[in-house]
Amino acid sequence: MQKWSGIILITVFFSATLSLLVGRHFDDRVNRTFEFDNRAHKYKIERLAVVGDFSEWKEWYYLTDRDGDDIWQVRVPLKRGWHSYRFVVNGRHWLRDPKAEAYGGAYSNSMIFIDTLKIPRLKGAIPKTGSWLYSKVDSLYFSFDTPLKKIRKSFEIGLSLDSVKGTFSVKDSTISAPFRFLGEGEHGWRLKLVKKNSNETALDRSGILITNLENKKPKANAGATQLVHKGDKVIMNGGLSFDPDFEPVTQYRWRQLNGAQKISLVNADTPFPHFIAQSPGNYRFRLTVKDSMGLKDSDVTEVVVLPYDRSEKEFKVAFYGLKVPVKKVVLVGEFNNWNSSASLMKFDPLLNKWKIKIPLKSGKWEYKYVINDSIWIPDPSNPNKVADGWNGFNSVRHVPQDTTFEGTFVESDFTTADRLVIEFKQNPGKRIKYRWYGDAQNPAAGVKAKKNLLYFDKKLPQGSYFYYLILEKDRRLSEPKILLINHYQTTQWMDFRQTPAWADTAIVYEVFLRRFTPQGNFKSLISKLPYLKELGVNTIWLLPVYEGPTEHGYAPVSLFDIEADYGTLSEYREFIEKAHQSGMRIIFDFVANHLSDQHRFVKAAFHNSNSPLRDWFYWKPDGTWGYHNDWDTLVNLNYGNPWVRHYILNSALFWLNLGVDGFRCDVAWAVPHDFWKDFRREIKKVNPECLLLNEVLPRQPQFHDYEFDMSYDTDFYGNVLDVLNGKKPISAIPFGLEKSRLNYPKFSQTLRYLENHDLPRFVLQFGEKYTRIMAAVLFTLPGTPMIYYGQEYGEREVRPKSLEFNKNSKWFDFYQKLIKFRIRHAALRMGSFENVLIDDQNKLWRYRRRLNSQIIDVIINLSDSPKIINNVKGFSIVKFNNSGFKRTGLQSIKIESKSFLIIQKDESK
Repeated sequence: MQKWSGIILITVFFSATLSLLVGRHFDDRVNRTFEFDNRAHKYKIERLAVVGDFSEWKEWYYLTDRDGDDIWQVRVPLKRGWHSYRFVVNGRHWLRDPKAEAYGGAYSNSMIFIDTLKIPRLKGAIPKTGSWLYSKVDSLYFSFDTPLKKIRKSFEIGLSLDSVKGTFSVKDSTISAPFRFLGEGEHGWRLKLVKKNSNETALDRSGILITNLENKKPKANAGATQLVHKGDKVIMNGGLSFDPDFEPVTQYRWRQLNGAQKISLVNADTPFPHFIAQSPGNYRFRLTVKDSMGLKDSDVTEVVVLPYDRSEKEFKVAFYGLKVPVKKVVLVGEFNNWNSSASLMKFDPLLNKWKIKIPLKSGKWEYKYVINDSIWIPDPSNPNKVADGWNGFNSVRHVPQDTTFEGTFVESDFTTADRLVIEFKQNPGKRIKYRWYGDAQNPAAGVKAKKNLLYFDKKLPQGSYFYYLILEKDRRLSEPKILLINHYQTTQWMDFRQTPAWADTAIVYEVFLRRFTPQGNFKSLISKLPYLKELGVNTIWLLPVYEGPTEHGYAPVSLFDIEADYGTLSEYREFIEKAHQSGMRIIFDFVANHLSDQHRFVKAAFHNSNSPLRDWFYWKPDGTWGYHNDWDTLVNLNYGNPWVRHYILNSALFWLNLGVDGFRCDVAWAVPHDFWKDFRREIKKVNPECLLLNEVLPRQPQFHDYEFDMSYDTDFYGNVLDVLNGKKPISAIPFGLEKSRLNYPKFSQTLRYLENHDLPRFVLQFGEKYTRIMAAVLFTLPGTPMIYYGQEYGEREVRPKSLEFNKNSKWFDFYQKLIKFRIRHAALRMGSFENVLIDDQNKLWRYRRRLNSQIIDVIINLSDSPKIINNVKGFSIVKFNNSGFKRTGLQSIKIESKSFLIIQKDESK
C-alpha cells in the first residue's frame, strides 16, 4: 500500500506539473475568429480557407457558413505577435481580409496583432487621411474605441508629423495634436502604440494631408492639334491640364470657336469629350478649367478634318458545309489584337456573304473568323495560310506597300543663320500636293511653308514646335508626318518618327540588381562595369529601382525615391555617370500603369472614399481597387484623371533629368494610347535621343504610331518556342521577321531576346544545342539583341542570388565571341536582311546580312541528320572554338544535325 501511494503521489505531482506547462503553452495562444462576409463580394464559394504564417502557409483552416447568411467563420489559436494571412476561395483566389486595416510585406498580406490584451482600435482621424485643407487647421484628432487612460497603462503612444516627433494631449478616447503650418503641399502623420512590457508595436497607422492655403490658378491644356479623317471618332484631350496646388480641377468646359459645322461634344464637361468628324475643315475649341476656389484658365486646340475618308480594306466570306447555322461572324486578327468583339461582320443576302470594311495598313496580317462566338476558323476562300501554333492555321492577308508618299525630311541648303529650312525630299516625278499645319500648342502660332519646304524663323519665341505635313495625290492622303523643332540656345530638329540611332547598335544586358552581386547595390554594380564592357555590353537595363516592398521592384511606394538597399539617389547618379564614362547607356524600368497598394496615395484613397485621391484609381462595387490579372497588390491608375497623367509625366522627367538614356515602359499595353503620344512629345522635347521601349504583349503596331521607338519582338520569341516545340515549321521564324518589316513603321526598332525576368531559362527548356543555335540567330539578326543576367553562364535559375563571374566558363566564352563578332561586323548591325533558303521539309534556314561588299550568311539545321549546303562559292567558314574564329577556304559545306554555321565573304576582294 505504501509503494502504490508513493507512485500515486509522484503521478499526481507529474500530472500537475505537466498541466501547468501545458497551460502556459496554451496561455501564449489566443483564439482568433476569422470572418469573411461574402454578401458584398458574392463569390461562388465551394470552400473557403484562411492560411498564414501561423501555419507556415501550409495548413489551411476552413471556414464554414453555419447560419447560411454567407458570413463564413473559423476559430484559430494564434501565438502572440504579428501575423500575416490571406483567405483562399475555392483553392485558387487568394484574397486579403477586407476588414483588416493593416497589410504589408512583400505580398501585401493582411496583418493582425494578437495579444492577451485587447488591442485598441483607431476609429478615425480628423481631418481624414487624404483630405485637402483649404483653411488653417489648429489640431489633428485621433479617436480610439478605448479610453486613453486605459491605453496608456499598457502602451506608449508615439505620434510624428512629417517624420518629426510631435506633442499631443489626451481627453477621454481622443488624442489631439497641434498642427503647425509647415508649408503648402503634402504632409504626413504616423501614430504608433508600443507595448510597454515587450516593446512590440501593436498598432501602426499613417496618413497624409494636403494643405492649400495660398491658392494658385489651374493650368489648362487643350491638347495637341489632331488631324483626322471623315467618320473618325475624335477624342479631345485635356489630359495634361492640372492644378499646381495638387488639387483636382473641379470644372472642365469646352467651347467650339469656329468650324464648318456646329459640333455637339459628348461629355463636354469632362477632360475627354468626343464627337464624330463629319465635314472637312479646321475646327478650334477652347477649354476652360476651374479649381475649387473659382480660379480659371483657358487654352485652345485645333482639330483638322481631312477631306477624304480613311482608306479601308474589305473582308467578305461565305461558309458552306457547316453543320451549324451561322448566326454571327466576327473578324479577328493581328490588326485588332485578336479581339473577338471588335469587328462584327454583317450578312449581305444578295451576295450570300458576310462582309466588313476596316482600316488596314500595308503588311501581312494573320486573321481568322469567329462563328457564333465559339468556332474559330481560317478564311475558306483564302489559300494563303500559316500554322497558328495550336494545331491549326491562320489566314494571311497581304496589303501591298504604297510608296507614293514615301520620303525623308532633310535640312535644305536654303537654311541661314536666321532661318531654318526643312525639305521633305521624295523621288522626282511624283505630283504631290502638300498641306502643312502648325500645332496649337506651339509657342507661336502659324506656319510658313511652300510646297515641300517649311521655313522656321529663328527669331520666334524659344520652345518646342511641332509641324504636321499631309501629302495628297489622286484624292488619297498620307498619314501625318511630324517635325519637332527644339528652339532654345540652339535650334535642333528631328523627324518625330526617328528613333535613337544608338539603339540600332545596342547590346542590351538586363540586370536584376538585388541578385546580380552579393551586395546587390549600385556600388557593387559600378565595380562590375568593366566586366560588362569585357563581355561586349553597351546598354544596361535595370529592373525598377523604385522604393517598394517587393523584391522585383514593380510595386513602387514612391515614383521619386530609390530603394534603400540599392543605395542613395546620389549613388544612382554616380552609377549613371560611371556607365556613361565606360561608353554604356542606361535604360530605366518605368512603371506607369499602377502603384503599390502600400503607396500612401492608395492607402489614403482606400480609407477615405471622399478623398480627391479616390479618383486616381479604379474601384469595384465591393469597394476594392481595380487591378490586372491576379496582381491584387498593384493598383491600376485611372488615366481618366488628368492629375494622374501629370504626375506620371513628372516622374519620367525626374529620372530623365537625372541622366537615364531610355525608358522601358512596364505594362504599356494597359495605358491609353493618347497618354503615350503625350509622353513621347514631352520626353523628346527634353532629349530626342531618349529611347522609348514598350512592354506590349503581344506586340502591336499601334504603339509605334508616334508613341514608342522600340518594342519587344514577341513574335520572334513565340515563333522560336513553337518551332522548337514542333508546333510550327522552321519557316515561321523568317515569316515573323518579314511581318515585322512590313507591318511596322520604317523607323521602328525591335528588341529580341531568348530570356528575361518573366521567362524560364531557355537552356532549361531546350538544352544546350538549341540554345547555342538560337543565340547565334539572336546575335546575327537585325534589331537589338538582349541577354538577361546569368544567360552568359547558361544559368538555370530565373533569378539566381548572385553570379560567379567565371570568365573561363564555356558559355561566357561563347556569348562574348558572338557579341564581339556582331560588333566587328557592320553588316550584322546595320546591313540588309534576306532569306536565301527556307526548307521546311529538311528543317533548314539560311539568311544573309549584307552591307556594301561585306556578306555574312547564317545557316540553321534543326533536323536530326547532317545536310549539304551548296551555293557557297567564295565564302569562308567562321567557326566558334576555344581559340577564336577560324576561317578556311571551302567549296561546299556540311552542316551537322541541330547546329548552325556562319559563313562570310568580301566581294571587294
